[in-house]
Amino acid sequence: MDRKKNGKRSALLALCLLMAIGLPFLSRNNYNQILMNQTIVYIIAVLGLNFTMGLSGQFDFSPAAIFGLGSYMTGLLSVKLGISPWLGTIAAVLFGLVIGVMIGYPSLRLKGVYFVLATLGFLEATRLLLTNMTWLTEGTNGVAGIPSYQLIGINFGNPRNFYYLALFFMIIAMVISKRVIDSKWGRMLIAIKDNDVAVEGCGIDKASIKIKAYILGSCFMTFAGAMNAHMFQFIHPSDFNFDFTVKFIMMLMLGGLGTIPGCVMGGIVVTILPEMLKFLGEYYWLAFSTLMLIMVMFIPYGFVSVPEFVRSKIKKHRGRA
Repeated sequence: MDRKKNGKRSALLALCLLMAIGLPFLSRNNYNQILMNQTIVYIIAVLGLNFTMGLSGQFDFSPAAIFGLGSYMTGLLSVKLGISPWLGTIAAVLFGLVIGVMIGYPSLRLKGVYFVLATLGFLEATRLLLTNMTWLTEGTNGVAGIPSYQLIGINFGNPRNFYYLALFFMIIAMVISKRVIDSKWGRMLIAIKDNDVAVEGCGIDKASIKIKAYILGSCFMTFAGAMNAHMFQFIHPSDFNFDFTVKFIMMLMLGGLGTIPGCVMGGIVVTILPEMLKFLGEYYWLAFSTLMLIMVMFIPYGFVSVPEFVRSKIKKHRGRA
């Protein structure tokens, strides 16, 4: 039975991968290609947020700040010092580790609303620093002229080339996430989310586990931020605001907390659906918000719960018959 189930799962994953590889050839529109690239970058960031919010259950408002710091780290190194985008990206990931340690240690010892306020304060402080440190960040002028990735003669400034690069890194991020979730450490994270008092009673240092999750999530988000900078080749402090954080949280919650498929589905829906509704003009955001509200009401556990929800309804209907 397990072998049959694993076979179906492998076939589904292979089909999804083939569809993802062929997707750019279905549209020759440059805007649609950039939108797909943006979706993949956001999925990587949401996979990082999933460690803190999805697995350990901490409501985190810092993703936009961490994502933005990753963008600025590689962007400034590339533009001001002429450092290779690849080295800049590595520096951004290492900076994510530093952020995770500096913010994680004091913040993750807090609980509930106090942790929310701490991360919200970090978000606002980061935005103000990026805006006002004009000698370094160029302030409201933003950082322009960020070079694109180059490798063995391939220019990833081309949207289609960038898509396959981003897809490659997204698959790696998903594999890492899967290994973490299935590990002993991942199971402890989930246990902390379910009942942190019981975990503490077992002699497990829950603060240390949460901090490690925050550090790993920060590295994912700064990496995604770095890719974002080299994709658009321009960054501005106003991009990394409270609304941007809410977008990441929506992706995670609508897709399904604590699940990798949920991060993917949430990233796709929240990024692409508003664009599909733009034919409604100025009412498109109202329509999107209404749809999201309906989804939360009827699918509280996210899109990943839909198959199980449908199966339960069918079983219930058959039982009555």
